[in-house]
Amino acid sequence: MENKKDVAGENRDHSYFYSLELEGINCFKDKQTLDLSDENGNYSPWTIILGDNGTGKTTLLRILDRMQPYEQVMDLRNRKSKVSLYCLNKIKKENFISDKLKVNFSIINNGKIIPLNIYSKKEGVFTPYPLRFSNIFLISYGAARRMSRSTNISQTEKNENKITSLFDESLELINAEEWFLQKEWASIKSEGITKLKFENEFNLVKSILIDILPDVQDIQSKPINENNSNPIFEVNTSFGWVNLRDLSFGYQTLTALIVDIASRMMDQYPKSNNPLEEPVIILIDEIDLHLHPKWQRTVIDKLSQHFPKAQFIATSHSPLIVQAALDKKANIVVCRKEGDKVVIDNNPESVKGWRIDQILTSDLFELSSSQSVNTEEIKSEKIKILLKSELTDSDKERLDFINNKLNESPIFSTKEGINAEELIKKTAELLKK
Repeated sequence: MENKKDVAGENRDHSYFYSLELEGINCFKDKQTLDLSDENGNYSPWTIILGDNGTGKTTLLRILDRMQPYEQVMDLRNRKSKVSLYCLNKIKKENFISDKLKVNFSIINNGKIIPLNIYSKKEGVFTPYPLRFSNIFLISYGAARRMSRSTNISQTEKNENKITSLFDESLELINAEEWFLQKEWASIKSEGITKLKFENEFNLVKSILIDILPDVQDIQSKPINENNSNPIFEVNTSFGWVNLRDLSFGYQTLTALIVDIASRMMDQYPKSNNPLEEPVIILIDEIDLHLHPKWQRTVIDKLSQHFPKAQFIATSHSPLIVQAALDKKANIVVCRKEGDKVVIDNNPESVKGWRIDQILTSDLFELSSSQSVNTEEIKSEKIKILLKSELTDSDKERLDFINNKLNESPIFSTKEGINAEELIKKTAELLKK
């Protein structure tokens, strides 16, 4: 979702999200704070929110989505603009904690931190945005990111502006194929500066997709001929020219996401030489969805390169995303269940430089092991046998079988695996004493 454009908006410094304090909303029964700042006291370009299913990650994005000001209800006389709160009722599910409902919020603008007591039912507090700090441009995306087939791009954007896919998963991303075709047609039919503008927009997004999408060397529209009555948008891969619609779902959704972000930024900053280098806040639920592991390792770096003034706030279940995010000095936040409520951990265990298997077994994901369940069961059985005071012939035979099975696993054939094996034996010997 994005806020309506303000004529004077481009002349004001852009505000970014700095922190969110909430209480009495869904699983966040007690007061919790989401830190969106970096180690230098500025906004963090990347915040990755982790947590098990049902721990409120999407709820946090939904609340942030509704923390943008709406200029159409702006009180120019008092130089203030209000923030829309109607969707808090959709976010809040538990009526019995509604009296505790409270949302405090901080933004940062040109180094200045502005606290806003957005809403408190008990205290009756409602603070509108100060006009000079209300220049916020925000786009948000739910987990169900599907590319539209509609040829009416303006209609798609109109529907997206009413409510986002964070709240309604039936809403679709822009039809990337149609966007390119319309830009190309507009450049052909235009002249002068207008023609150059359409060409630059087309080539800008084209170059980004070629850089981000693996194995894509070029992009073009296939001309109409006797074999196809409609123009087709296709990409050149190692397999030759392929229709975008024939690519994998991962290719399609990532393409549509990039084009959707770019088209909205171009609409928001029509006078900019490069709208994609302008300020924006982008919320993405489950950023790793449909992305191959190799893509997950590069997507954060690529998005940072092509949208350098963006603040990304995303949820994820991927250790690869965490590993890549830490290389960009991102915030890593974990939502954890504690009894019947959820707490937000803004300072989880540091895993910078760790391997993927180490990250999986850290406090971030809380897996007991990165190995298969079957391997863990075999290891447990081995320890039980070794703990016996005396081993029978049957036990020895079983140990030989287990050792052979474990040696089939790559980790047990490495130096690290051998050291782990020795540790198991020594632990068993100590426990028997």
